[in-house]
Amino acid sequence: MVQEEVGFNHYKKRYGKYFSHVEQRKYKMINFMSTNYKYYGYKGFETAEARKIFNIQKSSNKAKKSKESHANDCWAMNSLIFGNKPIDFNCSFIYWKPNTTIKRQLHVMKNKKGGTRHKQGSTSKNGISKGSYVYSEKFGNCWIQGFRSKNDMCYLMNYDKKRIGEQILHKIKLLYRCNFVFNYL
Repeated sequence: MVQEEVGFNHYKKRYGKYFSHVEQRKYKMINFMSTNYKYYGYKGFETAEARKIFNIQKSSNKAKKSKESHANDCWAMNSLIFGNKPIDFNCSFIYWKPNTTIKRQLHVMKNKKGGTRHKQGSTSKNGISKGSYVYSEKFGNCWIQGFRSKNDMCYLMNYDKKRIGEQILHKIKLLYRCNFVFNYL
């Protein structure tokens, strides 16, 4: 296991508020990886030197979902371990994004005659909750977006958070209760 160990001086530099969350768990991760696997830890400057030695490009634009922004530091650390430049940079990689399901929209719905409001679907049915990764006979692997309130139908979405259809619950197999949607590049 290899990891670039985050080191940020919060007393001198106040702009790194998101690094503190990473640093809080850093030592637990290091302890877990070093007790269970062979562990290599590198500082940021060591990874930067490896990128220069092995001529690996890096982009500082973290909003861009590309290998140059996110994955080339891994190539650099592997090059330090094995001592040679990676042969093929044209491989795909996976990034995670939070799975945000459709929220209740009570302010959008209008009252029916008599002042009663249309009931919104629930967040779980039959032990399956919103955001779960499931297998549907009709659509294959997908995520639960929500449920209908009157019957056992559920709305399904793909990894782009686009609704792909609905399926009855007994034709769905729960694969994983998941909070992340995986994207492939």
